[in-house]
Amino acid sequence: MRAILLFPLVALLLSGCTQPDESRLEEEHLAYVQKLIPPSKDAAARHFIDLIRIGDIGHAQQIAGAPLQGEGAIPALRNLHDIISQGELLQVVPIGYQKKDINYRQQEIHLDDFTYQLHLDGRWYYAEVVLDSSQNSNAVFGFHITWFNGFESMAAFNRFAFVGRTWRDWSALSLTILIPIFIIATAAVCGLSPVGRKWLWIVFILIGVVQFRYDWTHAVVDVKPFSLLLLGAGYQRENVYSPLILQWALPVGAFIFLIYRRKLIEARTREARKPPKKKRSSRAN
Repeated sequence: MRAILLFPLVALLLSGCTQPDESRLEEEHLAYVQKLIPPSKDAAARHFIDLIRIGDIGHAQQIAGAPLQGEGAIPALRNLHDIISQGELLQVVPIGYQKKDINYRQQEIHLDDFTYQLHLDGRWYYAEVVLDSSQNSNAVFGFHITWFNGFESMAAFNRFAFVGRTWRDWSALSLTILIPIFIIATAAVCGLSPVGRKWLWIVFILIGVVQFRYDWTHAVVDVKPFSLLLLGAGYQRENVYSPLILQWALPVGAFIFLIYRRKLIEARTREARKPPKKKRSSRAN
């Protein structure tokens, strides 16, 4: 995951997110994921997807783990079948993979989490298959499918573009750009001002508090009250299949300094005008 601040963001805006660049990034990401995933586990996950797609629920449960066993899991598996049973499956592309450990029924189990992009006759799906790798079982621990868009791939759906943007998007983008400019300008003013504890003030100014995160694709904002952000802004994008997340924070330090700047200068001036204290001399008897 990358966190990039103001100047790379401005460069991104000026250069634009062109289709050739997105295609190259997509190819590089797919090649990276392909190197990570174990072929045998990938084959097991793909096999489970095929069983769900053709409606062989009984066979799917045979290779599934405890969470997908029993009569209670059958309606959920059939619902997943209804989602991806329409049309021919054209492509299954692994776009994410990670290992993780969890505690399940007071036992620690090892999981392999696969993320796939499914393409079925113009419909695109996001599928997650989780395998239980404990004792080399490769049983399917969890399965989830989401239809995210009917006309384009996930990379195209999450592409950073300006077409069709609303006032919320432009407001979030403006805050991401303007807050660092304001913070840097205030830090420069502080550096040129005759105030005491100047470097402590500069550090205080450079840190934004209460982080806001804006999903550019879904126009959703998330707030982290107990969070600090250097220069008060940045952005994150995990990979080409993920949405761009704009970040900004409140420049509290910059505001406080500007409010009290005159008083700080006056206090420093009064301190400088005070006559130096005379040292007392003592006579030896």
